[in-house]
Amino acid sequence: MNPTDILLRGREITRRWGGLVALDKVSLELARGTVHAVIGTNGAGKSTLINILSGEFPPSSGAVELLRSEEHTSEL
Repeated sequence: MNPTDILLRGREITRRWGGLVALDKVSLELARGTVHAVIGTNGAGKSTLINILSGEFPPSSGAVELLRSEEHTSEL
């Protein structure tokens, strides 16, 4: 895969809600022309991950890059 095919990248995304860790260092790359699904049990962090990737709210730590531009980062 060519590095320019990556459209969205998440690096070590962590999200905390008080004492609850909803996501813990999740990393992923979504490439041009691919289809992905996020599956898991209730409370697994699926909606949290999608909300962070879409920019609805920032990660507690980690980064999201869209088309090679840094969109959301946080280092708490």
